Amino acid sequence: MAFNDIPVDTLKRKIDELKRFLSISLSISNAHTVDFYTRDVWSTFMCVSPDDVLCAISSTHDQCPLDPNDSDSGSSFLSMLSLDVIEDVSPRVHPSQLSLEEREKRKRENLERKAGEGRGNIRDDGLFSPLTSYVTAETELKTLITELEDAVLVGLHTCGDLAPSTLRMFRAKQELRAVCSVGCCYHLLSEEFDQDRQGCVDGVCGFPVSQYLKAQACFCGRNARMSACLVSLPHTSQIASLCFCYDTFLKYLMGILFSVDSEKRVGNVYSKASSFVDYVRRALRKLDLDDTKLSDGDIQSYHEHYSPRMNEMVAFNMLKVILAPCIEGLILLDRLCYLKEQDNVSHSALVQLFDPLQSPRCYAVVAESYSDHCDEERCF
Repeated sequence: MAFNDIPVDTLKRKIDELKRFLSISLSISNAHTVDFYTRDVWSTFMCVSPDDVLCAISSTHDQCPLDPNDSDSGSSFLSMLSLDVIEDVSPRVHPSQLSLEEREKRKRENLERKAGEGRGNIRDDGLFSPLTSYVTAETELKTLITELEDAVLVGLHTCGDLAPSTLRMFRAKQELRAVCSVGCCYHLLSEEFDQDRQGCVDGVCGFPVSQYLKAQACFCGRNARMSACLVSLPHTSQIASLCFCYDTFLKYLMGILFSVDSEKRVGNVYSKASSFVDYVRRALRKLDLDDTKLSDGDIQSYHEHYSPRMNEMVAFNMLKVILAPCIEGLILLDRLCYLKEQDNVSHSALVQLFDPLQSPRCYAVVAESYSDHCDEERCF
């Protein structure tokens, strides 16, 4: 199979072009929705009206209808796996705590599998042996799988820092000959050039990973990384927009009335609420806040006061949705650049594995390392 293994200089030019674009537009993605009520966000960033933006976006969507199947990232392909693959997982253990019995069991399974291959009779139930464990780039993989050699490391929708960790592991372990990594949950990535470096472990952060972007002190911001996970679904935009506005109203009320800046999610409260008043009460109770501080009239008056600006909020959110692929692209190109910086990586590329309508996080960073028995024709 052939991949477009672009030269590193070309990749760096693409990264520079993307960074120049994001140097302005990243401010939109990093703006918090509550800032609409505390700061004049729209006038700060935009020179056209919200209605103009919504009209332009609507006309684009009318020309590009989407499949009505609404699937979140990763969930669509889970239905293709057998139940034992999804559910039959062992308890989470650190490699150093793995019992000798478990190691011997895995060794037997590997030997039986190899024996079956020799006879040309492979048993399906021996192809998959689940083991859940905490791993890092420093983990000795052979303490988990004794017979591990010439392996492919695959991560499908690996969350947050786990995706860059798999790339570091691939670079560090000779027994790993190839890697295929599809990341997700970019909002959980740690950033090296974030002021508090929240989430970084022992000085190792999830973004950036390439020396090229490290040298430029590249920084996205949590709100922008959250925006990178957004998906454009016009067929659900009316419901999603109203839910988005309700959530924004709620966070504003929490800030001015309860002095709370909560990132805790209220889940599917919107779908159960009969009105905005009901939504606020349900949400406050779920967040363990005293909803009796507000009368129904107080809540409704806030809604009536700010609802005329709903188009403004919806338009701004849709701009974030449109910018999402650019931010995701920067994160993925950083990972690809990291692989191209490694001396032991023979080929690396960014490829689309899934239908983005079914699985929005559809791009994989793939790479292969040099080996004695990997010639130019076989590799990739």
